Amino acid sequence: MSATVLNWMSVLCYLVSGSGYMGFLTLRKPNLGRLGTGFLALGLIVHFVALMRRASLIGSVPYSDLYGSISLFAWDLGLVYLGLELYLRQKSMSIFLLPIVIVLQAAFALFQRVPTEVDPWVKGWLFAVHVNISVLAYAAFAISFIASVAYLMQHWRLRTHRPGRWFSLLPSLDLLERVNLTSVILGVGALSAGILTGVVWARRAWSHASYRWDAKITWSLLVLAIYAFYIILQKRRGWRGQRSAWVAVGGFLAVLFSYTMVNLFFSRLHAYF
Repeated sequence: MSATVLNWMSVLCYLVSGSGYMGFLTLRKPNLGRLGTGFLALGLIVHFVALMRRASLIGSVPYSDLYGSISLFAWDLGLVYLGLELYLRQKSMSIFLLPIVIVLQAAFALFQRVPTEVDPWVKGWLFAVHVNISVLAYAAFAISFIASVAYLMQHWRLRTHRPGRWFSLLPSLDLLERVNLTSVILGVGALSAGILTGVVWARRAWSHASYRWDAKITWSLLVLAIYAFYIILQKRRGWRGQRSAWVAVGGFLAVLFSYTMVNLFFSRLHAYF
């Protein structure tokens, strides 16, 4: 089966999953919730097979270009969400995350191109581990950002007594705080591992001293510092809630700057991850 067919099959699974989640949240029928979870898991399996199929076609990791990195990010976003759902036993965050996964994977399926030339250094298991763990961290931080924005919206609606029509569908403030903290802890651990594996891989790939440090490492350490500060704030009652949510938002803005501006204009070794 071709990678294109597999990609569209994963999009279809995600669409069914999103419909199941929406039905569960609006109609409160448990079977629809299980349908959403089941098709999300199936979509992730099909998506993974599509990534591996693409890897065999290009003879390298399947995310060595912009299109591949988008697809990997969508897969990691769905995977992290599924893990959080099973861990926290809550499905209400699905209304924020599934649409993003669907849009990213559909865009990849529509516009993907198979690279004709692949750099010889973007190969090997250590490089694959480095990129996978790093993108997993970005996905976790993205979920933290979404939870923080939802928290700020919920807090504003409760404070101004403007619940709105869809208020009942949104997660509670307590759940959003738990999602935020869990995502940040996962992201910090994954990004730390990503930095370490990246340094080890770079030293094996290049022996010249000028290749041992990169602007991407500096910004990744800054991102780690911001999110470590967020975790510390969770132990201070006066900083929990709205204030810490703003710190998480600031952390993700740093992630976006690192993922875009740093990769494009400052980093010599990173392009799409």
